[in-house]
Amino acid sequence: MEGPRALFQGPKFLDALVDDLSEKLKSFLGEKVVSVFGVRDEFNKLQDKMKYIKSMLTDAKRRKMDDSVTRTWIDELIDVMHDAEDIIDDFRSQLEKQSEDGASSWSVNQVASKLNPRTWDKTVASGVGAIYVHEVEKLSSRSCWELLCKKAYIEEEDDMLNLRDVGMGIVKKCDGLPLAIKVLPQGITQLNNLRCLSLRDTPLISVPRGISRLKFLNELKGFIVAGEQCSGDMQSGWQLDELENLTQLRCLWLDKLENAAIQSSALAGKCYLKTLQLACTLPVGGSGHLPGEDDCRNIEETFDKLEPPQCLEYLFLLRFFGRRFPSWLENLSYLTYLILENCISCLYLPPLGQLQHLKCLRIIGARSIVSIGPEFMGTVISGRSNLRPCFPKLEFLRIEEMPNWEKWSFIDQVPEKFFPSLLKIDIVYCPKLKALPDQLKHISSLEELYLSGLQEIRKIENLTAHFESIRIRNSSCEKLSNIPAVQHLSLVGCSALRCVENLDALQSLYLEDETVEHLPEWLPGLINQHHSNNDMKLDFLCNMTVLQRCLLGGQDWPIIEQFSHIRAFTKDNAAFIEYQKQPYSYHTNL
Repeated sequence: MEGPRALFQGPKFLDALVDDLSEKLKSFLGEKVVSVFGVRDEFNKLQDKMKYIKSMLTDAKRRKMDDSVTRTWIDELIDVMHDAEDIIDDFRSQLEKQSEDGASSWSVNQVASKLNPRTWDKTVASGVGAIYVHEVEKLSSRSCWELLCKKAYIEEEDDMLNLRDVGMGIVKKCDGLPLAIKVLPQGITQLNNLRCLSLRDTPLISVPRGISRLKFLNELKGFIVAGEQCSGDMQSGWQLDELENLTQLRCLWLDKLENAAIQSSALAGKCYLKTLQLACTLPVGGSGHLPGEDDCRNIEETFDKLEPPQCLEYLFLLRFFGRRFPSWLENLSYLTYLILENCISCLYLPPLGQLQHLKCLRIIGARSIVSIGPEFMGTVISGRSNLRPCFPKLEFLRIEEMPNWEKWSFIDQVPEKFFPSLLKIDIVYCPKLKALPDQLKHISSLEELYLSGLQEIRKIENLTAHFESIRIRNSSCEKLSNIPAVQHLSLVGCSALRCVENLDALQSLYLEDETVEHLPEWLPGLINQHHSNNDMKLDFLCNMTVLQRCLLGGQDWPIIEQFSHIRAFTKDNAAFIEYQKQPYSYHTNL
């Protein structure tokens, strides 16, 4: 009996799911509901996130990444979209039921009372001033059992039969309340044949002792690390040594590692472990304040002791607040996917260049880093240059939200040894970065470059790699020159540009800027450089003033008519112009 992931998996299925949710938002959460409940901002954000996920799916379809990486990423998106679908459907059904009961008016408090599980208690509900209290009906035992199976990934028919007796005991404890999960039922540790347990995004305040009895767990997401060991059957989290017997784990997520006692590795003997997430909670002050010396030193010692097994392939390091990364990071020889997120105190990146199988690397929110140099490449060892290729299999590199990063450099020797497989680089919101490294021009495999929120870079030039596309967004760049191989160029919010030249292979150009009053001054010169090749296409999102200048016979029509195809439009396609040179066609709604 196949589980749902085996039957429904991949970008095509998720694409359809996003479309379905978008239609629900449009048809159900319409203007009336949005206005009555005062949630316009939230509604707009949700729509934007739908568009973002759609764009990510489009990117996934063309990204040349390992199937296992793509599959893991899509699995996570499917989970998110299913949760969103459940919320929308539940809210709609409750509204419809209320409508059938004859209610004619609503308030935000009513909505809160209907959706907030705390208002199961009438005293609490009246205490917060709820105008209408909706008493949530308890689920049947069968429905609770189905919900438990879903949350614990109990999908095989044999497992359902074998675990039913213990599972129904847990159901009885929950008393039909589907959201009563802040205290994890003690009976969960009696499910001796359990394979998968996911506690992610669950606001647990108490867990049962004895998770070490679940010796057949393959997947454990949301292992909450506790500090001092508590007496009694329930506790605020688990000790790391309770992982010792869980030798079958393939996937493990550890949370609140700042609570861990410094001890020998809790990950020893995990010879099947492929995916690991290590997460901390930032000290008081959050990401806006750096932790103190003692906090940094303690978390460094804790992470040094963890030392994952060499078989690890996927690693997510979240909110680590030490000033140096753990030394074992550079020794994970089979690692293929690495995310370093909100490691706010680290002063330097670890030497990752010698990870021979690394394909995808994302660095987000390392806000103490000012410079990235040869140490990142792993090329300087005991004062000598290591001549092995750096990042030999890396295909995707994304560096994001590094507000203090100013300098990026490689060593000048053997540039052909850097990133021989790299396909795509994203640099996002790094406002102090002053220049791209000159050595980028030697990365012959590079196909895509995405730059966003770079305010100090004034020129991008002499990139001789065989780019398929370059996208630049919200940039202060003034000159874009000598990039002879780029085929597709996208410029969004780049009004500072004064010179765009020597883009010999350019086939399509996308411009987006609603603040300007005319076409860019550099555009005629770019067209003249392609005079012998009149096959360039232009898509242009602009304001009404610019659109009217582009009309047949308008001030900018002599520029427009030189493109093989153009589409100019205002936001939401309220007004547009479409023109094609051969065969000739011209359409507008102005």
